[in-house]
Amino acid sequence: MNGLSWGLIIAVGVVLLLLFLLRPILSAICPAVGAVLEAITRGIIKFVMSLLKLLLLGVKYLFIGLWWVISLPFRLIAKAIKSRKDKPKADSSTKTKKTKKAGKKK
Repeated sequence: MNGLSWGLIIAVGVVLLLLFLLRPILSAICPAVGAVLEAITRGIIKFVMSLLKLLLLGVKYLFIGLWWVISLPFRLIAKAIKSRKDKPKADSSTKTKKTKKAGKKK
């Protein structure tokens, strides 16, 4: 953005701030102008609050996603250990018996 754009943004901000501050005085002088400025002010406030809620929602889900990515390896390790412990052990009757080596007698 060039200097003209920033200047325009600052000028609009200053004009809106002045209108917001002068709203009670303008409302006393001309009630129609006060009503219009009040409607504009309420609309701007609702818009800004909606943007803030959206931003906070995005930050919330960003942290939820980061937590999921960081904790995933630990959850996988815990799942692997649990499945290893839950695996049934082979009992002694199914094991094969060792035979003596041929050629050696006692």
